[in-house]
Amino acid sequence: MPGDIKIYKNSDLLIADFARRFKAMVEDAFVSNKIFNILISGGKTSEILFNYFANNYINEIKWQNVHFFWVDERCVPSDHPESNFGTANKLLLKKLNISLSQLHPIVGENHPYLEADRYSTLIHKHFNLFNDIPQFDLTLLGVGTDGHIASIFPNQIDLFFSNRLYEVTTHPGTGQQRISATGKIINNSANIFFIVIGERKAEIIKQILGDTNIENKNKIPALLVNPHHGNSEWFLDQQAASLIKIKGY
Repeated sequence: MPGDIKIYKNSDLLIADFARRFKAMVEDAFVSNKIFNILISGGKTSEILFNYFANNYINEIKWQNVHFFWVDERCVPSDHPESNFGTANKLLLKKLNISLSQLHPIVGENHPYLEADRYSTLIHKHFNLFNDIPQFDLTLLGVGTDGHIASIFPNQIDLFFSNRLYEVTTHPGTGQQRISATGKIINNSANIFFIVIGERKAEIIKQILGDTNIENKNKIPALLVNPHHGNSEWFLDQQAASLIKIKGY
């Protein structure tokens, strides 16, 4: 933590730069004859990303070389408006000329604990292991206003340290069950990109990237993200970064 930090004048410039980076990463994997495995999140920022790719990169990226997995999922059917897979599929995935075998959703309507085990097994079977753990080429994370990442919330922060790849969590406000990646697989990623947009995130970004002596650092899940053998980067728009001072910005 914190890794490289990039601040953009607005969210449009941020998303455009991320898209260029993503395209280059997929190209590099293709040239090396490797599948590009990405772990994606839900949320409003992801919806902006999906729409941007759908409008600008349908034919510009070798999507046939990308396999999609999910950081977390709400325990709802895939046609539910809160489904992370359902949203990604509607906004982007069904518009791509790719095989269903490239999509690896968490099945939200399954029994949560059985599904967490099934999904962990699926990932183990798909990957060559690195450090005895599956390694994603890229993990995309947002940050909640409470500092949660994936569906690891501050009141369940111990789940980040689970020996399992996926755990069942509970949203502290709604009581909704979710299935979430743990730190074991997140921190084994080759690349972790945080994408954070908007003024509502400014205070938590200050706590994560600005303050050095805050008392509650051990209660902020985002501060636990620290790739063991990889790279982490922060993509912030000026609104999200408005309360921090970074050299060069």
